Amino acid sequence: MSRYTPLVPFATDFDGDHVTCNLRRLERGALLKLAPYLNDTGSMQFEDQAQFAEVMSDLLPEYVTDFRGLVDANGQPIDLDTVVRVAYFQALVGEIVGALLVSSKPTEDEVKNSQAGRADISRSASSAKDGNISAGSH
Repeated sequence: MSRYTPLVPFATDFDGDHVTCNLRRLERGALLKLAPYLNDTGSMQFEDQAQFAEVMSDLLPEYVTDFRGLVDANGQPIDLDTVVRVAYFQALVGEIVGALLVSSKPTEDEVKNSQAGRADISRSASSAKDGNISAGSH
């Protein structure tokens, strides 16, 4: 059985507040929008950071639910829309985005299970091609 869940809980501390939310795993279209900004070095020029922030401000509301715990200096709740628009929260947005990217990829164990499943399918396909079809075999 797959360990896939559509939502992944996320929690972090930011500016003295304990922030929680649920992350919905990214769809391929969203990954394509992010691809130009993802690299192995982990660093971006300022202009790229600004463009990335714009892309994320469009995507995060679709992929983050139940955002709670962040309050302003007057004790008023700060919503996700404010977080994605205001540069003050750039570090928090970066942390959420990182968790979103990690949660959207399968774990090594899930990949191994998938590869084992593909091997079973390949063996079944070879057997079928050779005329060795048995009901219920995988």
